[in-house]
Parts: sequence; C-alpha cells; structure tokens
Amino acid sequence: MTNWVKQLKTLLGTVDTVVDGIKVQTDKMPQIQSGEPVFGGFEAVITLKATADPAAPAAATKLTPDLPDGATVTKAKLLTKFQDITCAAANYVGTLGYVQIKKAGGDWLTGITVQVNMLQVAEGAVGPGDVWIGDVDVKAQVEDGVECEFRLVTLRSNADDLLIRGVQFGTQIFFIP
Repeated sequence: MTNWVKQLKTLLGTVDTVVDGIKVQTDKMPQIQSGEPVFGGFEAVITLKATADPAAPAAATKLTPDLPDGATVTKAKLLTKFQDITCAAANYVGTLGYVQIKKAGGDWLTGITVQVNMLQVAEGAVGPGDVWIGDVDVKAQVEDGVECEFRLVTLRSNADDLLIRGVQFGTQIFFIP
C-alpha cells in the first residue's frame, strides 16, 4: 500500500472520531421545542354574578390538540383571551376564581388563578380585553387527538352582570417533534 493511501485512511479515521465526538456533545444539548397557541371556538359572553358561578362555557370552546406524529409534550400552559368587559355598574372580580382544563376522561386541573379586583370596569364603560397565560403546567390534561374542555370555578363579580365578551380558551403546548 502506498504512503498516501495510509495517510488517507488515518485521516478518515480521525474524521470519524471527530464526528462521533461532535454527536456525543450535540446529543447533550436541549432539543428544540415547538409551542404554538391553539384556541377553541368563541364564547360570545360569559356573565359573572356576585353569588353564583358562571354557566359552563359552550361546547364550541372545546378543542382537540393536533400534534405532529411522534411528538413528545414537554409542558402545556392554559390560555384565556377575551375581547372586552362591560357592566352597567362599576364592577370587578369579587372572589378568587380559577380557569380549569380537563381532557376527555381526565380530571379538572387549575391552569389560571384569577385574583380579586381583576377586570375592573367603570359604570357603563367598556374595558379592554386581555390574554391570560397560566403559570401551571397542564400537560397532564393535554393529549394529541383528545378533546379538552374548560370551565370557570368560583369566579364571581362584586356586583351582578359583569360581562366578559368574545372569550376563547386554549393551550400553548410545548413539544419535541
């Protein structure tokens, strides 16, 4: 075998070793996660009362996550957004309330806590909408192809008929493809 062939074989062996070493290091890096918000349909109005929980959101607000084949969910956050709030009287959230999520066959899980005094609106005014993003991981209630539903628990207003209009519930699902 000629000298240049031996040198080429040595170089190729060195390249394979370097590539293997790079792979070992890149395998230690966190994988890229995707996470797009996904929302169900609109609830035209949710009416908060001073002494009773709001009615259950319509079935149209449910959603069914559709993830890429083989995706692994790493975390999920509950989202609630609404267009505006209004009331004939000055009003605000009067009790600690919760936005919860449950997948079909699952258990209710609180994803957002709504604090007292939120959603303040002056008498006869229309207040701006908002987006609430939960800080609790709700991935236990999120599964590819399985319907999720939402509810509001003990969310009551200071005075009757605080209207939350144009409401949508959703999730931001983080996954590794």
